[in-house]
Amino acid sequence: MKRLVAVISVALLAALVFGSTATAEEVRGTVVERVERAHGEAEYLAVVLQLPGDKGQVTLLVPRRREDLARRVQQLRKGQVIEANYLVEGGAKWVRVVEVAAGAERGARESEEVERLLRRLLERIERLEREVRELRREREHERAVRREGDRARERERAERERAVRREGGDRERADREREGDREREGGEREREGDRREGAERERAVRREGGDRERAGREREGDREREGREGEREGQGELRGRFVRLVEQKLGRVEHLGVVIQPDGRDAAVTLFVPMHRTERGWARDERIAALARKLRAGQRVEMSWRRADGHRFIRDIEW
Repeated sequence: MKRLVAVISVALLAALVFGSTATAEEVRGTVVERVERAHGEAEYLAVVLQLPGDKGQVTLLVPRRREDLARRVQQLRKGQVIEANYLVEGGAKWVRVVEVAAGAERGARESEEVERLLRRLLERIERLEREVRELRREREHERAVRREGDRARERERAERERAVRREGGDRERADREREGDREREGGEREREGDRREGAERERAVRREGGDRERAGREREGDREREGREGEREGQGELRGRFVRLVEQKLGRVEHLGVVIQPDGRDAAVTLFVPMHRTERGWARDERIAALARKLRAGQRVEMSWRRADGHRFIRDIEW
């Protein structure tokens, strides 16, 4: 009698738990997450699966009395492919059996291995990028050092050129000074001869008593001396600051002029680059013209010049 009561009780309990409307179904999907979901007045452990082919998701609840099934669900990892058998009852899906799909474990391991390989590859790429950046910095430093060396060599070459130009200018100035000394010495001898000649003429005039002739000779001698003094004064040197270059016609020939503000004077002075005749016409002195074009406004400069046709023509430029 007691056994019959027990059988009836189990049957009634099964009817209450599953009901006559419960249906068993199977599903295969990928684990999305494990969650706690409320159903009725209680919360249950649940697993959310992503169905294949973008068919959506399904949530399977774990009955509380199935501790073994709960442990199995808690061991599931995100991304695993599982096969589950469940019952639909009371508007919820109750899992009965959970198995990892055949080959899923191997696929998970392969996925993990792929992820490790990808991480290693990314780390190697980052390391290569750092090495490339370091190599670029080293090359930039080498180029900067090379450019600085080129600038130093250029400055050294410019210093050598200026030294050579100064040395050449000193030699040329010494030659001009020697030439000037010779000219002055010749002028002194010429003036001494003129004085002797004038004295002789004066004595002859006095002896002859020709006062008129003596006066005429004196005037002529004065004019000759004035002419010689003018020729000696037809050259000189000028110091000051460079103002600008100009183009100006002297007669029918276009000349390059250098405008200088002399030291201690208010008015500027223009000196011209000399010209010489060639088979094709008039040509400028290229050396003097090149030196003139190197001048900059406000630069101190020293020029030697000679006078011709009422104008001053440059003999040399120094700075």
